[in-house]
Amino acid sequence: MKQNREIIVSNHAIERFKQRCFKCSNWPEEKIHKRLESIARKGKVIKKCPGNAREVMFENMIIRTAFSNGKLIVVTCLGPKAYRNWYRKAE
Repeated sequence: MKQNREIIVSNHAIERFKQRCFKCSNWPEEKIHKRLESIARKGKVIKKCPGNAREVMFENMIIRTAFSNGKLIVVTCLGPKAYRNWYRKAE
């Protein structure tokens, strides 16, 4: 990802982080925001999704991002890889 690209973190992504990252659920929102932004900036694309969206992973955390008007939007937090895999099997 371009290092100078503006990153927007949605409120939905912050809420999902609280729900899916059990060890970090009591973090202040500013810390969660910075963590999600860091994942978006430093992470590796692991899956391309419809509608210009991507799943990005960094340090075992997975988020979904999308590009809009030259900005990178953190749409949601899918949680740690183990949680995501468990959830997919439970569906």
